[in-house]
Amino acid sequence: QSKINFFTNVAHEIRTPLTLIKAPLDHVLMTEDVSDNVKENLLIMSKNTDRLLNLTNQLLDFRKTESEAYLLNLQTQNVTQLIRETIIRFTPLAQQKNITLETDLPEQDLFVQLDKEAFLKIISNLLNNALKFCDRYVRLEANVSENEIREFHLMMINDGERIPAAYEKEIFKPFVQIDDGEEKNISGTGIGLALASSLAELHGGSLTLENTGNYNRFHLKLPVGNVQQGEETSIHQQERKEIRIEKGADNQRKKATVLLVDDDVELLQFEARFLSAYYHILTAENGIQALDHLKKSNVNLIVTDVMMPEMDGFAFTERVKSDIEYSHIPVILLTAKVMAQSKVQGYELGADAYLEKPFSVEVLLARIKNLLQNREKLRESFLKHPFIGAATVALTKSDETFIRKLNEVVHEHISDADFNVEEMAESFHMSRASFYRKVKGILDLTPNEYIRVERLKKAAQLLKEDDYRISEICYMVGFNSPSYFAKCFQQQFGILPKDFQEQG
Repeated sequence: QSKINFFTNVAHEIRTPLTLIKAPLDHVLMTEDVSDNVKENLLIMSKNTDRLLNLTNQLLDFRKTESEAYLLNLQTQNVTQLIRETIIRFTPLAQQKNITLETDLPEQDLFVQLDKEAFLKIISNLLNNALKFCDRYVRLEANVSENEIREFHLMMINDGERIPAAYEKEIFKPFVQIDDGEEKNISGTGIGLALASSLAELHGGSLTLENTGNYNRFHLKLPVGNVQQGEETSIHQQERKEIRIEKGADNQRKKATVLLVDDDVELLQFEARFLSAYYHILTAENGIQALDHLKKSNVNLIVTDVMMPEMDGFAFTERVKSDIEYSHIPVILLTAKVMAQSKVQGYELGADAYLEKPFSVEVLLARIKNLLQNREKLRESFLKHPFIGAATVALTKSDETFIRKLNEVVHEHISDADFNVEEMAESFHMSRASFYRKVKGILDLTPNEYIRVERLKKAAQLLKEDDYRISEICYMVGFNSPSYFAKCFQQQFGILPKDFQEQG
């Protein structure tokens, strides 16, 4: 157990430097025009970075299964299709090692209720193990037994040196590797079969070693489950969507300010260098520095690491989301902590999104863009439609409370043409600067602009009721000039007050 804890902690630490290798590498491969020789070297680097990432993920996945934190997403899956596609991935390795790789699958596709990602990890580890330790032959067989309890069976068979009977159960324990005294040029972590066995047990199944004759045979059993006829979740229906970054929107996004918080200076600089082409960037190395930035600047979005000295990402997020001045700012958490409990904690504190290290900077950019665009759509809807209230823009309870009070204060003084920002800020016991930042952050309007919008929305309501003349309504909502009122109304809603009243 202590060994698992040690390597799990090491795996967490490895994920941050892995991000600094993988993210710039992926960016170069996607965006730079390089020679074939350079590209070939970069692809080798990328392949081995993915291999290292896969090793850390396997260790963390095993830790999840041991702590019962691995949650299965059970759906009806076409396991025949999943097996075929996995075999295709391993075929080049088999050919390179001159190994015969055979399959024996029924003519009709097999359907089983299981977690697709977990199943792929099981058969990938079994295939990898078989190809690593065989001499010349690997065979995969699969079928469904039609007994009282329908079970899915998968057999992974390979030739080569047989695993001793003494190791038939030991082989499924973490970090166990067979030492027969002979030197072999075979590397491994001893975690793959342990993970595969744990995932099988989570499904209510089993993974066992059943040696017969001259072959090693691993036998996977899984309950078929409640399979609905015709329900197919084919791998083709889960196609990954290409992330497209629209260059035409650069100017619009450039005005947004993103605060990056990370104690890893290299990663912080890399993120800042990449994102500065799209946003105004501020940086901080811990939560305390970040809070100083928030007091001085109008920040539109925060991207913060979780593990930091002085004030970590969780404590910083809690401070941001519990402070009325900053609670409207979206927060993206970056973390090497992939445990479900860690994610739940982040979301409970008010985080808007999560990215696991190592991450792609293109994915980070897309997530930032998505959060900012969603808020912009809510703001546009509020501004363009006369009868949509400002509370629809709020994404947190504290912001909803703030906007409702803001709305009440403005409507109490709706007919007062001299009502100003200082009086509004005083109602909230906030300084003028803090109040300005808060209103601007939530609504992308200055307080004075918000007052004018609320005056015009109230005017639209009165025009619809058709109980007053336009000139009367003008003064009732705090305008001193009917002509200026008509001009502002048309600019806001795209129609003159008299036409709006006739339509109503």
